[in-house]
This record gives sequence, C-alpha cells and structure tokens, in this order.
Amino acid sequence: MNSETRLMEANMWAYMACIPSQIETVQLLQNQEFWLMNARVADAAYNFVTHTRNITPPSIEKALAVFSENQWPFGWWISPSDTPAHLPQQLTHYGLRCTDITLGMSISLENLSLWHENAPTLQIQRVSNALQLTDFITVVSAFHQPQATQIYYQNAAQVILHPNQTEINLMVGYQDEKPVSALYLYLDKYSQTAGIYSVSTLPAFRNKGFATLLTCHALHYAKGLGYKIGVLQATDAALSMYQRLGFKICCEVIAFGV
Repeated sequence: MNSETRLMEANMWAYMACIPSQIETVQLLQNQEFWLMNARVADAAYNFVTHTRNITPPSIEKALAVFSENQWPFGWWISPSDTPAHLPQQLTHYGLRCTDITLGMSISLENLSLWHENAPTLQIQRVSNALQLTDFITVVSAFHQPQATQIYYQNAAQVILHPNQTEINLMVGYQDEKPVSALYLYLDKYSQTAGIYSVSTLPAFRNKGFATLLTCHALHYAKGLGYKIGVLQATDAALSMYQRLGFKICCEVIAFGV
C-alpha cells in the first residue's frame, strides 16, 4: 500500500471519529475489529462502521444489530486497509449492497497554486459562531436529510465552536451575504494531513466554481498552518475538478448499506 493511501485513511478515520467521540448523543463502539458511530439520526452520513480489522461474523452481526434495532440508515465504509479481503462478500451475505464508490485522492500542498481561472467572487468564513454554523447546516442539508443534519451538527455545536479546538474547520462561502457553498476541513495533527469533506453548494449556485474556490481556500488555510498533504474522497461527478487542482487518485473507498 502506498503512503498516500495510508495518509488518506489516517485522516478519514480521525475525521469520522472526531465529532462522534465528543458528543453524548452518539453511540460509539471502538474495538479491535471495528469502529461504529451511531448518531441516531435518519441519514447514513452520520451512522457508520469503519476501520474494520479481521472482523468475524459474530462481530458483523453485533454491528448490524445496533442499526437494525431502530432501523437507522447506515454506511459500512471499506478502504484498502480493512480486512478480511472478502469483507464485501461477507456484507453481501448479510443483505447489504454497495451504495457508493469514491476515489481516495491526495495532493502535496508544497507546490499548491492559487486558482485564478474565472474565479468567482466569494466571501469565505471559518465557522466560529452559532449563526455561521446555521449557515453551514443550511448548505450541507442540500446534500443530506435536512432534519438529521441539523440535529447532528447542533448536538456538536459546543465541540465545533470551542475556541481551543483546531481540528474541525467548517467553512462557508457567501455571495451577496447569502450562504451558497460549504465544506468541512479536518486537520489531523498526527498524520499532518488536511482532509476535505462535505463539499456542498446550493442547487441554484452550482457550476459557478464556488466549490473549487472554497476547496482552494481551505487547502491554502491548511498550508499556512504547516500541513503538507491534502486528502479527500471524490465522487465521479467531482473527479475532474479535483484533478484540475492537482489531486491524484490513490485508492478506492467503498460504502455498503441496506
């Protein structure tokens, strides 16, 4: 496995555990075989299993029972380090199906350039108060179940808005004082990586370059703090945008669900 994949995974796992491990409303199970986070909301983006290590059938059944008890939607995320190798077949045996395939990507921030190509005007702010957090939720809800998204982030508000925390960096782009684009920048000090997540733009403002500009801003923000590598998981629709910025594919990340 290449170093880029290892760094992408390290950031992804830290990002996925960061908020859930700090709020009481999330059911958290972390053991030698899997990590499970159940936010108890109606969106698989916030209920998931990851970091699977030589998991046995009884442990798969234990994890699935957590979600099936109250029929919470969930995702079981598989990246290159997850084992056993036949885990996808095991999950299929239990009635799960592949629901998403994304491409793990990385970029060196050492030679990161500014993006000037027809750059739109966008005022970008790092979320630091309740009003900005509401704006972030408004934009991200365009991609996720709105009520679940609001519950999840409002439950995490105290963690996100704590003045001493530096890992969680929610950013909102405004045009004419209206929130139109947003993303979640996760800074992992242990792997020294900057992860880009939840890149969202309101439907009426898509295809205007806002997501690209916001991503560039977040990467430069991380670079200014001394981070060396940027990572993300790209959908097919966003792949060309990230490749134009200099991201390179390093692996696949697969999600299973019901």
